[in-house]
Amino acid sequence: MIKLAQLLKEAIISNKVVCDKCGWKWNIEDGGKDTYVCHKCGNDNTPIKEVKEPNHNFDRDMVVGVAEILRMVDDIDNRDYIAGEMMDKFDREDVNYDVDEFLQLCGLNPLEEEKTTAAPMLNTPTNNRFKIR
Repeated sequence: MIKLAQLLKEAIISNKVVCDKCGWKWNIEDGGKDTYVCHKCGNDNTPIKEVKEPNHNFDRDMVVGVAEILRMVDDIDNRDYIAGEMMDKFDREDVNYDVDEFLQLCGLNPLEEEKTTAAPMLNTPTNNRFKIR
């Protein structure tokens, strides 16, 4: 199963740096002079500078790129789960995107909502949000 963290590796988690190349982890304060250079493989893990004000000029390019990566995930349940996680992330980060287009680019289509009295459990293997296209 491919995890989201494997697709988008650039990470600093609770004052730790995680190497994009080999996965080695270290505390920021232990990084020395080259805080973000991995002492195991030499990869530079300097965080990408984030834009403070949203710039939506490249949102579609980014969304299409994510969808292309997701299309490489063969396991449909896993692809479905990651697509849902990415849409949640897009929403949290105020990314402009079209849900139907993103799902089509991922090779997924929205399921017609089933009318039930119980609330559906999303992102479970038995009740996927999307189906293969």
